[in-house]
Amino acid sequence: MRPLRPRAALLALLASLLAAPPVAPAEAPHLVHVDAARALWPLRRFWRSTGFWGSTGRGLSYNFTHLDGYLDLLRENQLLPGFELMGSASGHFTDFEDKQQVFEWKDLVSSLARRYIGRYGLAHVSKWNFETWNEPDHHDFDNVSMTMQGFLNYYDACSEGLRAASPALRLGGPGDSFHTPPRSPLSWGLLRHCHDGTNFFTGEAGVRLDYISLHRKGARSSIS
Repeated sequence: MRPLRPRAALLALLASLLAAPPVAPAEAPHLVHVDAARALWPLRRFWRSTGFWGSTGRGLSYNFTHLDGYLDLLRENQLLPGFELMGSASGHFTDFEDKQQVFEWKDLVSSLARRYIGRYGLAHVSKWNFETWNEPDHHDFDNVSMTMQGFLNYYDACSEGLRAASPALRLGGPGDSFHTPPRSPLSWGLLRHCHDGTNFFTGEAGVRLDYISLHRKGARSSIS
């Protein structure tokens, strides 16, 4: 028979370890809060070996301070905005045929809508008329190249961005002059797109259009 002494010694060592009092940790545990929105410096190459992963593109952040003040003033005076979803923040948006910019615009619209639902409540914001870009076929208000496909992509981004915040939010358009065809191609193109076009995000046929907006300026006559 093999001697049992090594096994007995091992059992004795195990018994002594189990009987020993627990060792107090060197420091009390810490509670760590991470603010993912507050970037201090770039996350460099070490993420490849630690499980961290870099952004697929440069991140975007927005300052709504001035818009907050303007909308607060409207609210204080019991006014509702006609809210045009337009403008190239810091010149970032240039081409809505660029898929990344289309997704970024959707995220911007969704962030904006969620912000003001949180600030004023859905019951109030659902009364707003969100509208598309003012006269999108003109270039007097922006530096964006608005092709037909780009405008339809942009519209889908507005629609899905608002819907992500709440299906109760209203969107209309095209905010253009609506001349007789073949003039005003973006206006007529949007109506066709909303009827049976393909939604950029969902792939489904047709896109919601809650109301039709058009520009008819006075010319010594009126529309009855």
